[in-house]
Formats: sequence, C-alpha cells, structure tokens
Amino acid sequence: RDELKSLLKNVGYRSDDESNGDSDEDLGDRLEDQPYFHGILPRNQSISQLIEKGDYLVRVNEQGKVVLSILWTDPENPSRLKDGHFLIHERNQMYSLQPEVYSKPSVHELISFYKRQKIELRDDGTRLIRPISRPDYVINNDEVRILDMLGKVSFVLIFNIFT
Repeated sequence: RDELKSLLKNVGYRSDDESNGDSDEDLGDRLEDQPYFHGILPRNQSISQLIEKGDYLVRVNEQGKVVLSILWTDPENPSRLKDGHFLIHERNQMYSLQPEVYSKPSVHELISFYKRQKIELRDDGTRLIRPISRPDYVINNDEVRILDMLGKVSFVLIFNIFT
C-alpha cells in the first residue's frame, strides 16, 4: 500500500491529507481524478479499451511506470489501427513524453497540452483525440478505508473495507 501511495505521489497524486486545499486547481490536476486515468492496468487490458484512431488513456504498468496508451494508424498498413504505449518521463518534478521536449508540472497538464495544441506524437499524424474513461466500477484508492484485518489465507490478507 505504501509503495502504491509513493508511486502515485511521484506522478502528481496528492491524497486529501497531503493537499493544502487552497485551490480548486489542486483537485483538477490530480491524476487519479482524471477520467482517462485507469490506475494499474496491464498493457493487454489497455488495448481492449481503445477502439478508434486517437483514443487514449493513462495507466500504471506492471513495473509501476506511468504510460500513455493510444490507438493510431499502422504505418505499415494504413487500413489497420495499431496500439502504442509511451512512457511518461519525470525529471525534476516535470513530466514529458519525450525527454527534453514539452515538459509540464503534472501528467494532467502534459496530456491537456498535447490534446489542446493538437501536437503529433509521431510523424504520421498520431494525436490525442478521445480520452477513454475508466469504467464506473473502478474506484480510487483514497475512496477505500481499511477497517480491520479479518484473517490470512495462504499469503492473502483479508480486510474489511468501506468505500
């Protein structure tokens, strides 16, 4: 749990107890509040969410890295669509899709900048067009409260949680 909190904090997540609450912008920039942020999601599951050219989502991969997944035209066969996955780089508390190219202070600002400015991610015209919202059944970690441990079964901890 601490590992996940640390990872989310590194990509711009601030839990309610860490935020000073002084501005609405703080809430607007929180990555986990963005409908296109799917949390921890393996690559193969992200692909199934993308349907049309320019569909995109942001996820955390199995290695704990933040990734932008997008669907675009296959350069080898223009009649087909292909998935692409871009690591989001963090350096000096600035986020970018390519080192030394457009950097922003949060992942949300970075994604918004690329979409608003219609910046191509590749030379073939690949752009962010339609954000894919996470399913309603996915809940944010800060919406879950562990009340107490009920037991242990074969290395699995069973908790009583409240959402």
